[in-house]
Amino acid sequence: MDTGSVDDATLRVVATCRSLTSLSLHRCVGVTEAGLAALAEGGSGAPRLTSLCVAGARVAALPLGALAARLSRLDATGCAQLGDDALRGFAAAAAAAEAGAARAARPALTELLLGGTACTNAGLHALQVRWRRAWGLCLGDPRDTMLTT
Repeated sequence: MDTGSVDDATLRVVATCRSLTSLSLHRCVGVTEAGLAALAEGGSGAPRLTSLCVAGARVAALPLGALAARLSRLDATGCAQLGDDALRGFAAAAAAAEAGAARAARPALTELLLGGTACTNAGLHALQVRWRRAWGLCLGDPRDTMLTT
């Protein structure tokens, strides 16, 4: 499928894929915040999804709802409009989803790629408060060395 033809309507269909664990929307410029919200709608969208790549998408927010608490990997490389408010919202959505669910083992965000975004230390601090455990982090070109622990 041509990445230019993937859009919010596509994500509404993808959200019904109950066994989906990984989704790459790399360079899918037709994907917006509305599509990401549809993917996570009601916390039941793609219930097994743990890895999401929105690299190069034209999004300024990550309205992932309960999905935020399930992700172990998020690649937002090249989302130039994505900034600190998006990271704060992502962390808050994960916390809200966890508060509403039974206390199971806390999902761990283990890999986060933010190269080419407008994120700063202030946004990263919101993630640190949410996930005190260290995780892989790439703020530069993802082909460069990624910090992991």
